[in-house]
Amino acid sequence: PSPETLEDRIALLSNEAFQMRMWAYYLHPFVTFIAALGAYVIAKRHDPGFALLGIVFIGLWAFSEALQQALSIVALNWTWRGTYLAADAATQALYRSHMSMFDALWDGLFFLLLSGFVLGSLFMGVALLRARGFDLLIGALFLVVSALAMLNFMAGYTGTKYPWAKLD
Repeated sequence: PSPETLEDRIALLSNEAFQMRMWAYYLHPFVTFIAALGAYVIAKRHDPGFALLGIVFIGLWAFSEALQQALSIVALNWTWRGTYLAADAATQALYRSHMSMFDALWDGLFFLLLSGFVLGSLFMGVALLRARGFDLLIGALFLVVSALAMLNFMAGYTGTKYPWAKLD
């Protein structure tokens, strides 16, 4: 179940599955960017300009996500949550303030990474529109992923409601 209290979140730090998840989230943008470089090598043969735009925006996504996860691991979990219980009352109050602020910082980085992901996938897909066979399939998948991410972006930041979305 999702943690509901600060104490529940602190307890997650000793959970091996949570630890593994944190590291997987951190390594994910590095591994994915390497895969994107492979797609870039193929896409630049078909449209070097759009391919370059695609890899630049995918790079923005990868950097933003890695930064977001590094801050989550080090600042949020190791520093604030990790030392919270041993801290005095004044420091605990300061940490609670930092953790509250961190949610807004995390959301801002998510906005940036989602922007990079949408645009990078779009430009990489456009770069592969002139391709054939497997390359064209990869381009089409980039365009589908971009469209799905754009729906996520619109739902999260414009309040757009979709008929198929779960109602609150």
